[in-house]
Amino acid sequence: MTEATRFPSLLQPGRARARLARIRVTVLSLRAARGAGMIRALVLLLALAGPLAAEPVAGAGAAIGAFRAEAGLAPLDWSPALQAAAEAHAADLARRRVLSHQGGDGSSAGDRARRAGYGWCLVAENLAWGQRDLAEVMQGWAGSPGHRANLLAEAAQQFGLARVEGNFWVLVIARPGC
Repeated sequence: MTEATRFPSLLQPGRARARLARIRVTVLSLRAARGAGMIRALVLLLALAGPLAAEPVAGAGAAIGAFRAEAGLAPLDWSPALQAAAEAHAADLARRRVLSHQGGDGSSAGDRARRAGYGWCLVAENLAWGQRDLAEVMQGWAGSPGHRANLLAEAAQQFGLARVEGNFWVLVIARPGC
C-alpha cells in the first residue's frame, strides 16, 4: 500500500495525478537519502496539513494584486475551488486544442465553478493561449477591454489561475455567496 493510498487527503480533485507524481518523486528521493522512517513522518505531516495553500502559478496573486492596486482596488484572495475549476478548464482546452469559454461538455465558467464546490454570485473568466509567462499573459489581458474589466471587477474577491502544457491559461475571478 502506498502512502497516497493510506492518506487520501493528500490528493485534490483535478490535481491528483500531478500531486501523486510529485509525492512519489519526493518519497523516492527521501527513501534514498534518509530511510523509510522519515518518509512516513513526512507523509503524515502532509496529510495532517491538508491541501496546500500555495499558488500553482507562481506570483499570480502579486501580479493580479498589483494590477488592481493601480486602479485603487483590493487584491484578490486565492481560492482552491476556483483553482480547481481553472485547472479543469485549462486541461480541457489543451486536450481539444481550442480557446473557448464553453467547456467540451457545454459548461460555462459558472457551471465549472459550482462543480468545483464554489457557490458564487459573480464569476468571470479570462483565457489565453500561447503566452510564455505570467507577465506576457497579464500584458495581453490588460490590453483587452473585456479581460481588463474582469481583472478590475470591483465586486470580485477571489481567483484561481491555471496554466497547462501548451500555454493554455485560464483565470477565474469570482465572489462567493452574496
